[in-house]
Amino acid sequence: MKQYLFYTMAVTIMVSATFFSCKNDDVDALTLDKTSAILAVKSTLTLNVKIDPANARNKQIIWTSDNPSVATVTNGEVSAISDGIAVITATTKNGICQDTCTILATSKTIYMVGAVNGEVILWKNGVLQKMEEKYNTSYVNRGTSIFVSDNDDVYVTGDVNESAKLWKNGILQNLEDGKRGRASSVFVSGSNVYVAGEISVKGTTIATLWKNGLRQNLEKTDSYSYASSVFVSENDVYVVGGTHGFARLWKNGVIQYSGDTNHKYISVSVSGNDIYVVGYVSTFSDPKNWIATLWKNDVAQYLTDENSYSIAYSAFVSENDVYVIGRANGIITLWKNGIKQKLENADVSHSPSVFVSDNNVYVGGFRKLWVNGRVFNLDEEFGYVFVK
Repeated sequence: MKQYLFYTMAVTIMVSATFFSCKNDDVDALTLDKTSAILAVKSTLTLNVKIDPANARNKQIIWTSDNPSVATVTNGEVSAISDGIAVITATTKNGICQDTCTILATSKTIYMVGAVNGEVILWKNGVLQKMEEKYNTSYVNRGTSIFVSDNDDVYVTGDVNESAKLWKNGILQNLEDGKRGRASSVFVSGSNVYVAGEISVKGTTIATLWKNGLRQNLEKTDSYSYASSVFVSENDVYVVGGTHGFARLWKNGVIQYSGDTNHKYISVSVSGNDIYVVGYVSTFSDPKNWIATLWKNDVAQYLTDENSYSIAYSAFVSENDVYVIGRANGIITLWKNGIKQKLENADVSHSPSVFVSDNNVYVGGFRKLWVNGRVFNLDEEFGYVFVK
């Protein structure tokens, strides 16, 4: 896949706090108020300290940074300086109580999309941005994908009030017949915006591709079908989904691959002449036993054995490396070229995603972001990540 790397002048940092307890007649504990944050270069973040008990006599705190070339700190005020990692330490004057913050500096802008209190929300370098919409929170409203174009326009898809939605820079865009559909994936190529999903017609669903808001049916009107992912390469449009239980890959609207009834295609990615599809295969002996699978040019590679309930959600190809994110035995799992990678404090996650930029691997999961395997906790439910 051709890689487009974009650099922003803003350098951002993410801060993760680790708690230490202490025992002392005067101060019993010291904690910081931030578990994660994003900070642009030349901007500052104030870390607030909680001391127990509140009436402790000596509340003086000593602040240090183990890498001042990356981040400095003065009286709790942290400043981002350059790319890298630094640890900020807050220590009581007697040296017994302390708390630390691990700082990740990045020259990239990190976007994530998810849901907060029943509303689709965009997370950009830690700042929450709402999407234009009148929400009915009795429905399960969610963001489903994100794409940032060459000119920095941010496109987000979502399912809201049981309708397919597309936003550009937070403003709703028209999707033909979207009020009775779902939008699962967005991809921008040049001036063209593609959305994959489905619409409901007379008690059935039809796999649908929207191009610049206009609808194209990928299957006949009498079929139960869906489209879950779209990818554009060299003017060719690839979509994966399924119909009547059979997995499907469409290229420019024409079926290329049709998997068996025990196959499910979830996401597609293209690099050069190679087509990568991820999803799962269910065993005929136990249809509920799913095996996370990567198909390269329709040849299957199983990422787990038959004894684990596993799913592959998305793939990202960077140079000659293929990254796949999914779940195995309910735990978020990252594979690189078929080999399981370490993710710090990996746990249950819903529909995670993976993105690679400048050899840094970003994984978005439920309330978490991993960067090169290191975890940073988020306050809200974000899962889909895009880095630019």
